[in-house]
Amino acid sequence: MAPYPVVQGLHVGDIVELTDVPANAGEDVNGVKLQEYNGKLGQVYDYPAGTEQFVVTMLDAGVQITVKPEYVKAASVPKPGDDPDAEDGFDVVLGPRTTRLALGEEMSNCLLEKGFVVLKAITEPKQNESALTMLKSLETDGKFGRLGQELEEGYLGKGGRQKQCG
Repeated sequence: MAPYPVVQGLHVGDIVELTDVPANAGEDVNGVKLQEYNGKLGQVYDYPAGTEQFVVTMLDAGVQITVKPEYVKAASVPKPGDDPDAEDGFDVVLGPRTTRLALGEEMSNCLLEKGFVVLKAITEPKQNESALTMLKSLETDGKFGRLGQELEEGYLGKGGRQKQCG
């Protein structure tokens, strides 16, 4: 199997931002205009030989789109804790092209340096709805609860108020 090419300094698995996608760029498989992905983040999935286009898996929609290289640039995403004004930052992406080694290294570095990791998983909105329904069901059935008070502070991050499954 041939190695993946590096195009515009981008590797398969890199996080990218779509920019300047024109109105006539076409649509994705769901009929969404590619232009609507301007400013959105994705993970480089592939650069198929002979196509001269990137296949990008979009972080917020989980769909794969094909776009020309001129509409793709490396993304700079503020990491949680680095920028107090940043709302949607993350440390690492769990997507179809995330390698186990990179995932493990980044997670362990974050845990060592900050004591927490914010992981962004690429999923389709339908999967998110299904997971949320399941979590609400677990909560209704009493499967979620608070940690013991002596353990809670700091265990879920400073001021953490999440629940655990148990």
